[in-house]
Amino acid sequence: MDGCPMTSDALPGFTTTRLAVIKKFWQGFEAYDVNGRYQMVVADPPVFNALQTFLAHLCYNPMEQLDGKWERIGDYDPARLIQTVRTQLETDDDIIQQWFESSDVIKLLESTKSFDEMMLAVKAICGEYETDKEVMAYVESILGPKKKGA
Repeated sequence: MDGCPMTSDALPGFTTTRLAVIKKFWQGFEAYDVNGRYQMVVADPPVFNALQTFLAHLCYNPMEQLDGKWERIGDYDPARLIQTVRTQLETDDDIIQQWFESSDVIKLLESTKSFDEMMLAVKAICGEYETDKEVMAYVESILGPKKKGA
């Protein structure tokens, strides 16, 4: 959705903006858990008229419940997840790099030895470094202490 990989605790559904639904963000979107790789399948997406679409682009973009289900499409493969993030970093407009530079993002991901560590790395990349002591300890074990304001 925004370049950050999704984790299993984000499964099974979404509440998202109308504009994201109009743009069908879920196409090609993946999530992971220890058991596999998943893709969201939306059988009957809401349809919006021209005025609703125009307003969603301009000023009125309410939250919408998206009814879909996650279907398993493969095994959990850390190398694939890391490659996906590498690809997204090429066009990232600082969504992924809000807290860490791209080299540190990749270092955090590549340093994982288990799915649980991958979860810590992903949570760190998506901002939980600042609020979760376990995530902070993991990051500091890989990158060293992060300077305040950095």
